[in-house]
Amino acid sequence: MLPEGDGAATVFISYSRRDMALVDRLDAGLQARGVKTLVDRAAIEVGERWFDRLKDLISRAETILFVLSPDSVGSKICAEEVAFGRKLHKRFIPVVVRRVEEPSVPETLSELNYVFLDDEGTYEAQLDRLVAAIGTDLAWMRAHADLGRLAEEWNGAGRPRGLLLGGARLGAAEAWIASRPAHAPLPTEDTRALIAASRRAARHWRNGLIGALALGLLVALGLAALAYVQRQDAVAQRQEADRQARIAGEQREEARKQEAEARRQTARAIEETRKAEQRAAILAANVGRALAEDGFVDQALLLLLRSADTLRREAAPDDMLIAFTTALAAAAGT
Repeated sequence: MLPEGDGAATVFISYSRRDMALVDRLDAGLQARGVKTLVDRAAIEVGERWFDRLKDLISRAETILFVLSPDSVGSKICAEEVAFGRKLHKRFIPVVVRRVEEPSVPETLSELNYVFLDDEGTYEAQLDRLVAAIGTDLAWMRAHADLGRLAEEWNGAGRPRGLLLGGARLGAAEAWIASRPAHAPLPTEDTRALIAASRRAARHWRNGLIGALALGLLVALGLAALAYVQRQDAVAQRQEADRQARIAGEQREEARKQEAEARRQTARAIEETRKAEQRAAILAANVGRALAEDGFVDQALLLLLRSADTLRREAAPDDMLIAFTTALAAAAGT
């Protein structure tokens, strides 16, 4: 028995209306064992485009149970259901409810193993065997049905990029197609095309993303290099400004030193001049006194008077003044 709900297997039952009673029993037995059934007698509303609805039911099922009987193998509708199921690469399980001559069975079904439900003594055991077969590789078959429907929708819409698989769905689809069980039906051409196109689109998007990232990286590196150069220029300019400020400071200090030295030189020159004038005045006083002693009174007085102004202006020491006064008195006494 299979679990009920979303985990249950889903089968489509293809049959002839003449076998309705046998199909009702089969349907009930499958549902009692946890299999979800899609049967056209109950699922298709009056007035619907019946074969479009049948195709939708077939595409939703993982497995098609073909109820074999003389009437079903001769049914045009059943043949169309088989043809559409083959197009979707569905898994078929032939279920015999009434014996059929082998040559009349479609080749798609005749090469498969039958489940015989035409013997009351083995009916329940054969039904259990059928349910076990339905549950074989169920997850893979469910993905087969889901991807088949997506591929059919994508192909019918003109294969637009918007319906391609991406991300985890694409990875799961590729893992699914690589893990096909030995006896499972092949994926349809549309399914393989959908997965291949999705991978190409993903690769193109990835390459575009890598290109954009590479371009962004180059731009970022270029901006970083420009910022580095600008920073180095700013550092160099700041260092030059500091150097110029330091030179200016040094020049100001040198100017201050030179100014102070000039002042010292000026003061020294003034002092030397004053001392020279004092010495000259003293010398003049001595000469004047000598002249007076020699009788040259007028010349002595003139020389002494000229020296007097210098001695007074320079604030000559007392001994100089005494010497000058002595010389002047000597000249006057003469």
